[in-house]
Order: sequence, then C-alpha cells, then structure tokens
Amino acid sequence: MKELEYPFDSSFLLKNRRKIRRALLADGTLRMEKRIAILGGSTTNDIASMLELFLLQEGIAPVFYQSEYAQYWQDAMFDNPELLEFHPDLIFIHTTYVTSPKRPCRSPQRRKRRRLRWNGRWRTSPRCGNI
Repeated sequence: MKELEYPFDSSFLLKNRRKIRRALLADGTLRMEKRIAILGGSTTNDIASMLELFLLQEGIAPVFYQSEYAQYWQDAMFDNPELLEFHPDLIFIHTTYVTSPKRPCRSPQRRKRRRLRWNGRWRTSPRCGNI
C-alpha cells in the first residue's frame, strides 16, 4: 500500500487508519499472528494502531495487550495475571522522560550506574525472560 511507504504522512495515516486497516484486512493475504505487549508510561493507543498498519502490510497479524496508564513498571516486575495469560511474543516498553523512574543526570559515571541498575532490573524480571 502506497500510503505506508517511506516517506509517509503520519497525520494522514492517523486520520485514515480505520479505512487503511479495512483495506489491508480485505486483501486476502495470509498473515502470521504475533502477540505484542505494549507496556507504557503514557497512552499507547495511537502507537498500537499505527504499528498494526505497518505489521499488516508486512504479513503479520498483531494481537495487542496494552498496560493500564503508567503501569509499565508494575506489569513487568510483578505478577499481572492478564499479561501472563497473554503470552506475548514481544514486549514493547514505551516510556517518556516524564514517566521514567528517575530524571537523567549529567555525570557520565552516574548515567552508567543508573543504566546498569535499570538493565539489571529488566533482566531479572520473571515477566521478561532472558534478555
């Protein structure tokens, strides 16, 4: 579909996403199903709907799980039966500067310590498996 080729007009896609989605689903292409969990610190509905268009174009039928608003940390680190039952193939963590646990720091040593601590938390999370 030409609308999804680079460079694309994101405002056009957002405005016409339902129509484009219907056209993609009606084309008769066999698609592989992938389960994608989007854990977000902000609203992720637009991200999921845009991601769906591009995945459908590439022959992938996405099924999405979206965390509640600003619950990405809790969903990843603690038991969430809904997420566990979903069995995602991919976990996409969408955070912003505002929703990150700590603000950035100027010191390179401090940044490195925070990055190692942050990565270590995700690596040890039972929800994320082996990263």
